Amino acid sequence: MSWQPHPKFKSGQYRAVVEELLDRPNSATARKRYIASLIASLSFLGRIEEASDLYDLVAKKSKNSSDRIAARFYLAIGFTRRSEYSRAQKLFEQNEKEAGKAPIEKFFVHQGRVFFGFYTGRLEACLAEALSARKWAIASKEILPRYLATDALGHVQVRGGDIHAGIGHLREAVRLAQKLGNKNTSSAIRISAQLYEWEFGLQTESLEEFEAAFRSEGPENNYSHSSLGLE
Repeated sequence: MSWQPHPKFKSGQYRAVVEELLDRPNSATARKRYIASLIASLSFLGRIEEASDLYDLVAKKSKNSSDRIAARFYLAIGFTRRSEYSRAQKLFEQNEKEAGKAPIEKFFVHQGRVFFGFYTGRLEACLAEALSARKWAIASKEILPRYLATDALGHVQVRGGDIHAGIGHLREAVRLAQKLGNKNTSSAIRISAQLYEWEFGLQTESLEEFEAAFRSEGPENNYSHSSLGLE
């Protein structure tokens, strides 16, 4: 069985996912089916302890290995953002041990390495991992992992000095996020690209346009965007 994200999770409606799968009565069946989406949504909303509880109660018992791996990935992101590196690393390492041949599982392993390496300042291996994550994202035939991988690749390339290629990949990630209807994430990635353009003297839009775009980004989650929060 492959990982099936909740439709509202794909479009960045994290509060709606939590309301539907956690807050409503008689939601246990749907919660079990979309447990990774629920854990991810809680993590993006800053409710990491609830996400951790649901991982222990539901996700780690799932018979779907892709669900377990996706849930660990998003939970580990939440822990890393709170500087709880030991807890995050254990989850990422567990994914590496458990991942099978499914492209989506391989994607989450490589994407986890990219995120943890980028966030903890160990950039030397990030480019190769980002390229591998994109390869397995393409193999999964799903847009969601493709935009996550493309976004991460863009950040890694910019920070590695390949500015134009990196910004180009961020623009492609915007397009992919828009295909999913994820307005908040596409806006946040576009702002990231604009920030890099301003940083490196490549800006193509006025400061007023940039500020307007920044103000228009919705407060759907408390991270810079839903995928990795690499900024």
